[in-house]
Amino acid sequence: MDSHVHTSDVLVFHDPAYPQSCSAPTLQQLVPGTFEMVDALHLAPRLRVGCKLLISFHGPYFPKTAWNAVLRFLEEGGNIAIFGGMPFAHPVNDDGVIELEQDAYPGKSTWEHSTG
Repeated sequence: MDSHVHTSDVLVFHDPAYPQSCSAPTLQQLVPGTFEMVDALHLAPRLRVGCKLLISFHGPYFPKTAWNAVLRFLEEGGNIAIFGGMPFAHPVNDDGVIELEQDAYPGKSTWEHSTG
């Protein structure tokens, strides 16, 4: 996976270390057309470069450090399709620890230092 190659307006968040991970061949069957896969480490920087649609099959699990980038992406008109559970319910920190289920998040300034 090369985070510097931007071949599509469709970005698929795919990280084998995350719960509910699909295999790459399964993703090819589930997502029609051309798309780029990105892991947790590269999600925030890649969203800043721009795409039109973010897809995740990780359901409620997302990288906590990418929260502000995801929020900015949505505020700027980006689209999401999340499959497998309530979106953004379980942040996952940089150490891979899944945090308790949440239904709201602190304001941008609270996570600003860790999420850029």
